[in-house]
Amino acid sequence: MQRLALAAFVFCIAAKSACGSGAQTGNDPSAKGPEFSGVSVQEFEALKPLALNDLLKDISEGGERPDRQYLRQQFRLCKFRKLSLGKLGIGVMMEYHDPAGGPNSGSYAVYLRRNGRFAKIAEGGGFGPYVLTGINGIPDLAFGSTSGVCTENFLRLRYSGTRYKPDACLQNVRDAGSDGCHTKACDDSRKLPIFPEPDPSTLQ
Repeated sequence: MQRLALAAFVFCIAAKSACGSGAQTGNDPSAKGPEFSGVSVQEFEALKPLALNDLLKDISEGGERPDRQYLRQQFRLCKFRKLSLGKLGIGVMMEYHDPAGGPNSGSYAVYLRRNGRFAKIAEGGGFGPYVLTGINGIPDLAFGSTSGVCTENFLRLRYSGTRYKPDACLQNVRDAGSDGCHTKACDDSRKLPIFPEPDPSTLQ
């Protein structure tokens, strides 16, 4: 029953053109509509219901479900662009930043069209993605977060079967009694192996 209610809610938002058409004016960025680069109108319209549903879940975490007007406003802040995924083809990435958040406020979802329909194959938070050399002609993706100097975390995702999954993690921490930093495996219950810190030039 909850799934049906959620689907109806998202369908109603999508049907009312939550993407906006630029008709609204003013200084509010949410009045301009989502930005999309390299993504056709047809692709955007096909992806929109799924993207709206993912955004709704994201901004509902830890709180009440937002009303329709708020969801429309937040959706207009999203950016959509193409992302090359090697042998998988060209994906579409949705990027959303909480207006009240800081450098770690980014939320990302990567979609790939299969058999005429979009499916989400990766998601991350913070900042990114870094597109890294992967395996079998498919790049790895990495996302980072920080709370200051020597406090960065990076999570690497590797494609496995039908979607990207976390497979490595690194943490930068301050050296005791000095201003230096060192890299270590993340303090994470998953006990993921460490990997080299992403080169800034790989940030997409």
